[in-house]
Amino acid sequence: INNVQVLAHILLFVFRNRLRGRRRCAGKNNKTNPEVVFMKTNTGSDEVNEMMPMRKLFPYAVQHIFAMFTGTIAVPIVISQVLKLSQEDTTLLIAAAIFVSGVGTLIQSLSITKYVGVSLPLILGTSFVAMPPVFIIASRFGGGLESLPYVFGGTLVSGVLLFFLAPLYGKIAFLFKPIVIGCYLIMLGVSLLPVSFSGIVGYPGDASYGDPAGIFLGVLTIAVIVLLNRFGKGALREMSILIGLIVATLVAVVMDMVNFGPVSSAGWFSFVRPAHYGIQFDLTAIILMFLGTFMATLDSVGTFSTVGRLCNRSMEGNALNSPMRGEGVAVTISGLFNCTPLTSFINNAGVIIISGVRSRYVTACSGVILIILSIIPKFSAIATMIPASVFGGATLVIFAFITVAGIDTLTKSVDMTKMGNMMVVGISVSVGLMFNGQGEALSQLPEMLRIILSQGVIVTFVLAIVLNLLFNFDSVVGKKEKP
Repeated sequence: INNVQVLAHILLFVFRNRLRGRRRCAGKNNKTNPEVVFMKTNTGSDEVNEMMPMRKLFPYAVQHIFAMFTGTIAVPIVISQVLKLSQEDTTLLIAAAIFVSGVGTLIQSLSITKYVGVSLPLILGTSFVAMPPVFIIASRFGGGLESLPYVFGGTLVSGVLLFFLAPLYGKIAFLFKPIVIGCYLIMLGVSLLPVSFSGIVGYPGDASYGDPAGIFLGVLTIAVIVLLNRFGKGALREMSILIGLIVATLVAVVMDMVNFGPVSSAGWFSFVRPAHYGIQFDLTAIILMFLGTFMATLDSVGTFSTVGRLCNRSMEGNALNSPMRGEGVAVTISGLFNCTPLTSFINNAGVIIISGVRSRYVTACSGVILIILSIIPKFSAIATMIPASVFGGATLVIFAFITVAGIDTLTKSVDMTKMGNMMVVGISVSVGLMFNGQGEALSQLPEMLRIILSQGVIVTFVLAIVLNLLFNFDSVVGKKEKP
């Protein structure tokens, strides 16, 4: 497949449909000169469609990239560390993550049609929820590069399924109450913390396992992030994780713990190749990746709702169909271009609040910048220079934030004085923790059941839904308001 043609067709298709739609709309409102209306800068209630000059558009777009970048590259880097991939393969996976994040951002910001994409200022990036399924698939298929075709094949099919099941999502969204989301976030954050710990101290058998210098760098990263959040303001606080990575990496350079080889050997220009590692389809891998993709949409729905409120648009019920289809297309492209499932980042809603700019063309510009960055291998290779212990410290903070977000959801939106709610949270999270990673202890169960039960996030999520229906059925189905 010619990569230039693939990228060109994606961008051309998106922009062409949006251009035609805007011109048709403009023509209805001003038949004498539709081009004037089309080029007119929108203000007031139509801030979402505001087209500002590039000198203003570009800085806001870069601000969104700073907010999402660490989370986006963290997933391929952690996956590479766990699967023990080479730095060259890590560079390729980082470039793929940046590329598909850009494409997905364009799809949601501009929309392909009125049925695919939401036309709101959204930024897409890789989802941490997909990492546990990736690790299970890797262990099932020998680990390393051999397992990646099954991961990407499962991701591709998951995107297609999400696209066609989008109308169903709006009908079952009532099940995902704050108590369910809170339990899910707590379990997700806690279940990923061991990955951060392994990044800081290393893995048994590695030469760097337990290295005091590595542990020092991990602790330093955490300390810088904490201090910036305590004493920093504005951009310093917003970019604390990115700054923590940079500061700790510079210290690692002084300690001679950074390898510059990948950057010097990387080229200046290269497109992300589709199916670089191949595409393989396996039922177990597809089910696991779809479950990961489905749960990643929980984050997206929260982001849709938040950004929708900021832009005076309701994002409930059938209004979720178009953005979910857009997410399905983005995840399909993600699997094709060597990446795991995507999600809409809530971090960037914070950027909208701080900047006050709601234009979807700002995030569309961010998408274009990401695509351009993805074709510069040296840029992606820079991320591979970051020592594993430094990244372990940064991800520990990220996963801690996820856990605290779950606790915050429960304390603000759930009446925890009710015994029923205490049972939902206590049982679902405890059972999830009990089963998480216990595949060997469940070896006598059917394989698929064993794999699913060993995923604590899935167990907690399902249990929270079932127990919430048991204790709060009337409020869940809407028969009466929650007391």
